Amino acid sequence: MTRYLLNAAVRRVFLRTAAFILSAALLFSSSGGEIVRCSALRDAYILGRAAEDAMAGEVHFSLPPAVLMRPHRIHEDKGTPGSWDEHDAVWNMIYLFPSVYMMSYAVYPRDGEMRVDLYFYYRDGVQLLDASRKDAPLTAAEAAALEKAKAIAVGAGPSLAPRERLLRLCEALCGAFFFLDPRDAPEGWDVKSCVTAFTQGCANCQGYADALFLTASMAGFEVRYQNGWNRSGESHTWNRVFLDGAWLDVDLTWMDEDGGVREAYFLTDPGDPGSGHIAEESEWPLSPD
Repeated sequence: MTRYLLNAAVRRVFLRTAAFILSAALLFSSSGGEIVRCSALRDAYILGRAAEDAMAGEVHFSLPPAVLMRPHRIHEDKGTPGSWDEHDAVWNMIYLFPSVYMMSYAVYPRDGEMRVDLYFYYRDGVQLLDASRKDAPLTAAEAAALEKAKAIAVGAGPSLAPRERLLRLCEALCGAFFFLDPRDAPEGWDVKSCVTAFTQGCANCQGYADALFLTASMAGFEVRYQNGWNRSGESHTWNRVFLDGAWLDVDLTWMDEDGGVREAYFLTDPGDPGSGHIAEESEWPLSPD
């Protein structure tokens, strides 16, 4: 639901209300799931990424109050310095789990620490990939998107070397979509989703990354999403693909160029400052030092 709340202030109020209700319910229940005691945000981050990689629906941990309440970074929609609280700290973590499109949570004191419960809702590409492996029921739009993704995955030159096969796949995707800002999208078109990308032929950076995740995964590549910024400080999403023993960046949005693709953004080194990408975790201090 929160994915459709565009106004940051409204989203903030909604999340606080939802978190309060969920916290109250959990305080009077024996919430399931193992609670992992963490001493630093880095521990919680590693725990959350492991749960994300395993496509877990929830993760539970606790942190010392002083750690959770320390401001780490204020997003533009998180109020002003000095208004930071535990809800800001927890919600701020969603940016670190890039395959999660929406997260609900509860945070409350228990046994001298702050108990945190995170509930993950994954991007459409993740859910469609999982559904394809389980032969789960799909909507008409989802089924159509999955068939187009399968066709591109199969047609990406299975006899080619992995690098060339992935490039062929990216070229096919760039030829199938055009960039569309969410603010310009017709009502009901979620350009952040691979379903809209494959059925309507348009996407924003999240939609491009979602489509590449689904298609490349179906073609046998190990793929992840990556959140971050460009050089101008604008939020951005792209992919990382494990190839030749390393995780390399593939930015399908920036590769897409009328009449062709820009290979300058294909399989680039995440540590290269010239790539124009700033990964989320590189700017989010996960420990006091």
